[in-house]
Amino acid sequence: MRNLQILRKFISGSPLPLPNSSVFCIGENGYLFDVIGLESGEGDNCEHFLSNLARVSEFAHIEELVKSNFLQDIFHMQFISNTGCLYLGTKRGQFLQFYLHVGDVEELFQSETGLATFAVSPDSRFVSIVTRSGILLLLSLPNLELVFEEVLFDSKQWDNSSGATSAVQLCWRHDSQYFVVNIPDEKTGRRLKIYDERGMLFSSTEDSTHLVSDVVTWQPSGGLLAAIEKPPTGKDGFLISFFELNGLKRSSFNPIEGKKIDKLDDIVSLSWNSSSDLLAVTKLKAVELWHRSNYAWMCKYVIQRNYSTDGIKFFAWDRENPYKLYIVFESGYYSFYDFNLTYSSGYSGGSALTVSINGANLYCTPFRDNSAPPPYGFFQISVESAVKEVVISSFWDGFLCISFTGNIILVKNSGTELSVCKKMIIENEAQLRSSYNWTWPNIRTLCCINENRILVFQLPEDIADASALSLLSQTQSIPMNCSSISVVREKNLESDNILIRKHGGSILLLNLQYPQNPPKVIFKVPSHCFHNIKYLFFGAPVMDAGDDDELNRMIIIGHDHATRKLEIFLGTKASLKLAADCTSTAIFDDNLLFTTIQGTLEIVHVSELEKALTASTNGTRAKVEQYSRKVEKGSVILTCCLNQLMEPTLVIQVLPRGNIETIHPRPLVIASIKTLLRHEEKRSFSVIMGAMRRHRIDSNILLDELKLIEKEGTSNLTVAQAFRSMVEDVKDSNILVLLVTEVNSNHLDSLILMKSVLKDYTESPSGKNGIQPYLATMAKLGLYEEILNSQHIIGEEDREVVKSRVKFLSFYADNADTLYEAALGTYDLSLTAIVADCLNKDPKEYLPILNNLRVLPSVKRCFVIDNSLKRWVKGLRSLLEDSSVQVEEIVKYVEKHRLFPDALSILAENSVSSARDEADVILIQKALQNSYGQYLEQHGKLHEASIMYKRAGCSGKAIECSVRGGCWESALPFIEDNEENKLKVYHDILSTLQHKQEWTSAARLCELYLADYRQAIEFWIQARKWISAHALTTKDPNLKDMTSSFIKPKLVEHEAFLEENLKNVLQSFRHHIFRFRTVRLRKEAKKLAGNEEAGDNFSDTDSVSSTSSVRSSTASSAQTGKTYRSGKNKRKLERKLYSLKEGSRYEDVAIAIHLWEAFTRLHQEMKPDVAQTSESLWRFELDQLALRLTSQFDELVSEVDNYTKEIWSSSTAEDFTILDSKYRVCPVGWTAGWDKLSFLPPTSLDQKCLGSPNTGK
Repeated sequence: MRNLQILRKFISGSPLPLPNSSVFCIGENGYLFDVIGLESGEGDNCEHFLSNLARVSEFAHIEELVKSNFLQDIFHMQFISNTGCLYLGTKRGQFLQFYLHVGDVEELFQSETGLATFAVSPDSRFVSIVTRSGILLLLSLPNLELVFEEVLFDSKQWDNSSGATSAVQLCWRHDSQYFVVNIPDEKTGRRLKIYDERGMLFSSTEDSTHLVSDVVTWQPSGGLLAAIEKPPTGKDGFLISFFELNGLKRSSFNPIEGKKIDKLDDIVSLSWNSSSDLLAVTKLKAVELWHRSNYAWMCKYVIQRNYSTDGIKFFAWDRENPYKLYIVFESGYYSFYDFNLTYSSGYSGGSALTVSINGANLYCTPFRDNSAPPPYGFFQISVESAVKEVVISSFWDGFLCISFTGNIILVKNSGTELSVCKKMIIENEAQLRSSYNWTWPNIRTLCCINENRILVFQLPEDIADASALSLLSQTQSIPMNCSSISVVREKNLESDNILIRKHGGSILLLNLQYPQNPPKVIFKVPSHCFHNIKYLFFGAPVMDAGDDDELNRMIIIGHDHATRKLEIFLGTKASLKLAADCTSTAIFDDNLLFTTIQGTLEIVHVSELEKALTASTNGTRAKVEQYSRKVEKGSVILTCCLNQLMEPTLVIQVLPRGNIETIHPRPLVIASIKTLLRHEEKRSFSVIMGAMRRHRIDSNILLDELKLIEKEGTSNLTVAQAFRSMVEDVKDSNILVLLVTEVNSNHLDSLILMKSVLKDYTESPSGKNGIQPYLATMAKLGLYEEILNSQHIIGEEDREVVKSRVKFLSFYADNADTLYEAALGTYDLSLTAIVADCLNKDPKEYLPILNNLRVLPSVKRCFVIDNSLKRWVKGLRSLLEDSSVQVEEIVKYVEKHRLFPDALSILAENSVSSARDEADVILIQKALQNSYGQYLEQHGKLHEASIMYKRAGCSGKAIECSVRGGCWESALPFIEDNEENKLKVYHDILSTLQHKQEWTSAARLCELYLADYRQAIEFWIQARKWISAHALTTKDPNLKDMTSSFIKPKLVEHEAFLEENLKNVLQSFRHHIFRFRTVRLRKEAKKLAGNEEAGDNFSDTDSVSSTSSVRSSTASSAQTGKTYRSGKNKRKLERKLYSLKEGSRYEDVAIAIHLWEAFTRLHQEMKPDVAQTSESLWRFELDQLALRLTSQFDELVSEVDNYTKEIWSSSTAEDFTILDSKYRVCPVGWTAGWDKLSFLPPTSLDQKCLGSPNTGK
């Protein structure tokens, strides 16, 4: 199905000075060697010299190598690459050798009768020669020893005026083991004889084979010989036949079938390319290139310069590049072509269309309807002359083909057949003949390349009018040294932009509407040139976008067929290599598809390409997420399209076998489903769900996309609407069942919504189709009891239908007991028996249980069932509704299963009050509240317990729990109105507060409720609330002297205690900070000296036993497989490890921990105490004591602030990494400020007074 596409074409600007006597052969690197005779005198005194034609990009020139008289009458020459030798034969019988690196001609052999032909083996070990007398000689090289000699034919019998004796061909196989000779034969006209390298006859063609030409060539792969054969009796023309090594005919084809026989159709030579997939048939005036696909030969291209006058002088394939060839015309013009085998594919009429060329016959396959393998197609059509190119565009339902005779033919695809819609001609036929790489950017414009220029033609407006023959006029001729052009269009729309690939590797963008504007360079690869250029757009299209906007959104994809390299480019900004073994590429719906030599298909979305290229622009590398699957090795992508089921179908062809396979990659199917969901007119849930089922696509992907569409708000589609449409459109209930079954826990909300939709649908007259999906939804949600109680089970009269639905539900249950227990939980024993029967349970097990339940009263039966199913709340409801059950039994059941909130809630319902009298209900409620209070008290929830005790009427327990919980004031409302009882309770509360040393609460109780002010003052002083104690002295005249006699002395006493404590704390801090600095200096010195301690962290903890550290974790290790230290041993180890003992290894760390805790206590405890005491001293006019305490504490706080900055600095942070995170920074909330009154000390006050002993004001 592949056609030949020209990648590069060169024709010399002027003819070379070549006379008719020139002889050519192909050398290495594209060099052509030829012998040219130049007349310098009369008769035989003319000079002949050897020259070569060099392959140059712009022109061809002749480089003279040697002049020699030996070079007269040269009729054949052959170049051998492994030795660099050129062998020549003359009509006079000379066999010559020319070394390129020596530059001299040497005569090796001469035949007296003359040479007919010769052939040197590819390994240069032998040369086979046929003399004009019909003798075959096999000589060894370089010694020219005779290996074999045989008379092939009688030269006198075949000699005539036309020189028939020279019509002999020799050809070696590429492995140099066999050679073939095509000679005249008396019986068959001509015969092929095959010899091995020793000269032994291996095989020959049969007598039934009638060859008509001396042409013979051996396939480079060594499999077949090609020769010209006479067709069967009664048929005209000739056949190109293929023979095996044993001389038997394998196959043949007619190269002129269906055409009028012309003398110009005589075949001059046959030649294979180096990969053996193209056969060149050289005729007098043209060269036809034939390709085999599925064992059928098709003419893919015809090369001719001027059919009426110019003939073919020489033709040869390149030795290395299998798709490059060289031609010398009789007029002296020299040309070479670079071809590529590719598919003529495109999107037309909503389908991917592929057209295969076979001369004047075209085979077309729209893959949406059919996947006909080559050489056949779903449609076939013939035109007047051979077709050189086919162009397919999405805006025309069909294709456009260009013939060699100057016609441009528009073919219409009606869906049932192909028909010629319009013919157009170009005035300059020669211009059309040399043009290539035709493109069709929009309905009115046609472009091509001709002699390094881009030609633009305007198509007629009546393009669909088949009655008129239109003459195309050339509107533009843009000089551009380019090798290919392609259209830039987004989403298969018409476009005015084309991509131009230049010979140097540059890719340019040209707008045909403004040809005067210079094209923009997209990217340039100087080292190599990509033969296959594709592109993708990312992001949403920009309205009224210009070329620059389009360039910024375009990703160029370059694929080089020679190196298999696949790269992507984002303009000139970034590039990324995707693969080094890519065999083919394709673009479909914002996805890049490519195959590899290893037999894999890779699919990459454009968003991944954009992400990788953006990262490359920023100098980073992002991983490209791509889908990969195995395909058969040798597979190449033919095309990709949507089939009639709206599924993406990827068509691949397996080479070289040629068969076609169609696959449906899941990423493409998912992308197509997402597109259909957003397209309101094309949206069909029956199509979408059918595709998901066929390709086993997870239903959660569909739900995710539906939620995303609803969130975006760009469409009026919601999840609920989608479910309703789905239920109505999808007729196969199994598809809906599969959807529900695959939903995971992330989409429970969707399941609940689907349940609601299906419930409404099943209640409708036409909703029978939704019963199974509804059952599946309920089972998926675990609502077995609800569905068993529904009309679809208990309301169904047909017992068999009930059984089938129960069995269907059993597929979703975790085990058989789940559904059985759900049926038992409905309290319907008949339904339970049916379910047990459907689950194949043993009747001996369940029938006795059901029979025992039947004899019980209804309420008792419900309790037994609920209790056995561990449905404690429902069992409790049955107990409460059973009036025969005693209160103690109910309380025990509630306590056993901890159902206190449920029990209290159920007691408030009417069902219980109707079954029991009101007194019984109140009794049960009080008992449960008392039990609940005990439960809460046991679990430390004292506030909640006090409330429950109060509701149960247990005031004493309520007060006790309130006091123990620290909310003694909340217990006061529980105290009875009896005054004597109140005092007793107050004193009990006071005793508890004293025991807990809650002095503030005790003082408030004495002050507010006992009116014992003296005792309250003592408690306020215990709480260090000096001002509050002083305030109480004003309430009782008998207490006025307590301020001077009791409160102030206690305050002065506490101030002295604080002063002494501050001195001790400061001294301790200074000692530890001195040790810290000493240890740090010692460690720094060791580090500089290179003697830093390392290794054992327990070097100074000899008393720590490893056995004791691990012993407590033995039991846990047996369960988890891990060893760890218990919390107790860990703390013990840390105390040993971080010891404050001088000289210990981690002494500085231990000091930091100790100071962290000391600074925390200073901040949280001492600061409030000092602030409160100093304020009281000021208020009692003890100014000197207040100043002394304040200044002393300021000194302490200032030094501590400096210590924190020193210890937890950045230089010491790395040494604290072994500690807990809280010790790595200074204490939380530490600040040098504290709450003190802003009084300035008197300037005249002697500072020494501040250090004097206790003095009053």
